Amino acid sequence: MFQLHPCFTRFFGQSSLFSLRRGITCWALGFMGLIAGCAPLYQATMSRYTRTCINAEESGQFDVAIEACRRAWINTQVGRLGKEDESITLYNLGRVLRRGGRLGDAETALKDSLTLEEGLSGPSSVKTGKRLMELSAVLGLLKRTAEGLSFLERFQAIAPKFVGKDRQFAALLFYAYAESLQNSGDSDRATQLEQAASDLGFKKSDFGK
Repeated sequence: MFQLHPCFTRFFGQSSLFSLRRGITCWALGFMGLIAGCAPLYQATMSRYTRTCINAEESGQFDVAIEACRRAWINTQVGRLGKEDESITLYNLGRVLRRGGRLGDAETALKDSLTLEEGLSGPSSVKTGKRLMELSAVLGLLKRTAEGLSFLERFQAIAPKFVGKDRQFAALLFYAYAESLQNSGDSDRATQLEQAASDLGFKKSDFGK
């Protein structure tokens, strides 16, 4: 038998909300109250989908990861969970979209996340840097090197704060863009990016030929 979640039954059980005297104003206020009251439910659902997304990403199941991350982001919208959760879920979605080869969608998600994150943690934070790094990777894969460089050059000042796999991925990006610049005849900027990669502690040979 169909049953409403308690969040909804609390709302629809208040028949006075639908009286002619209160009309549409009470409907709107009641609906906003419903959303606020259900925020913990949406938060828990978002967290569950986020865990599913990350687990699927780690196992290489990118279609599953993309759908789970998309649902996590939807919960931030419906539940009005705030800009921080929205930025996180959009970043996760953009990253798995990039890894799943859906580059256009990845670009959109990451740019939206970047806009939010710059307002939240500032233009030079590690969190903002992660979004700049992912956007640089996406635009490089799309062969839009000039546009990607605008994000990569901003990221260059943040990259030394990175550690582990993120630091390694940053170095790989610098070397990849350096090679593209070298091929186009911009040897000066290519040399600068190679130095940036080297300063992170990685040699070009660390990434194969």
